Amino acid sequence: MTSDAFNRKYGVIVEESNFRKDESSMRHVEAFLIRRLIFALIIVFLVEMPFFQIQGLLYMQMFYIIYLGLSRPLASNEDNNADMVNESLLMLQVYHIIWFTDFVNEPNFKYAAGWSSVCVTLLQILMNLFRMGYKSVKESVASYRK
Repeated sequence: MTSDAFNRKYGVIVEESNFRKDESSMRHVEAFLIRRLIFALIIVFLVEMPFFQIQGLLYMQMFYIIYLGLSRPLASNEDNNADMVNESLLMLQVYHIIWFTDFVNEPNFKYAAGWSSVCVTLLQILMNLFRMGYKSVKESVASYRK
């Protein structure tokens, strides 16, 4: 999986994966793609059953976080930790979805939950932007010193 021909053909898909660890970390790309497929199937086929949609999303997210924590599939600890934080914040967003259903009848609570959801999204965006900027500056300084 680390040959030049493989990297030229599939490098973009697997660029941050760590193939030198174990079997579970080698399945990271497959798990990621299957998770996207399951997400689409849940949204499309359970459209009339919002309770099962939310439960499906929660379980899918929970199992993916457990998988990430156990296998640590990315090349660096920093990348693994950032992925865990991103997935945890995404799970928090799925919990917010519960508050926007008909199970909650209080409009003021839904309004506050909406702002909470916006803040969680903004936090995630800012964290990722800061991380990307930090890594870019770090790589630029390292390449300048060479």
